[in-house]
Amino acid sequence: MPEKKTNFEAQKEVEKTLGLMSSVPSQAPPFFYTRLKARLESQNVPAWERWFFRQLRPALAVAGVTVLLLVNLYCVYQASERTAEAQRQQAAASIAEDYEFNVDLY
Repeated sequence: MPEKKTNFEAQKEVEKTLGLMSSVPSQAPPFFYTRLKARLESQNVPAWERWFFRQLRPALAVAGVTVLLLVNLYCVYQASERTAEAQRQQAAASIAEDYEFNVDLY
């Protein structure tokens, strides 16, 4: 059980504390109160909301990567289709040239 301090000892403790506080610079760093206010406000956010947004960030990242992957796959598919079509036309032109078909109907 802590000892009871006498009034005199308590007064000495108060003076010691005030003496320490007077050695602290009175000028706060720039934007200190703004940062303090933001920290206090962020601590007022309910726990479920912090959890939700903490879980939402990775989900959005995965969704973004998935969308980028799908767009790339679509572009590769379209490019391969164009290439295949160009190869078919080139083969048809080559066969027509080899067998001297007249492809011009007019």
